Amino acid sequence: MNILITGATKGIGKAIAIKMAQEGYHLALCARNETELLSLKEEIQKLYPSVKVYTQAVNCSLKAEVNAFASQSLQ
Repeated sequence: MNILITGATKGIGKAIAIKMAQEGYHLALCARNETELLSLKEEIQKLYPSVKVYTQAVNCSLKAEVNAFASQSLQ
C-alpha cells in the first residue's frame, strides 16, 4: 500500500511518515524544504530499506504544485 503525506518533514507529518514506513507502507512525501525531505528519505530508507520513498518539494498554497505532486505520486 502507498501513503501520501504533506508536511512530512516536521511534527506529526514526520511521525506519521516514520510510523507508516515501520508498518511497511511505501511513501510519497512532500514539504517545502527539499533538503529536509532528502534527509528524511535517507533516514527512512536506512531504517526500512524495503520501503520506497518518493519526495518532492511542494508549496501546498500553490494549486499547480499540489496537482503536480499528486500526479507524480500516482505514477
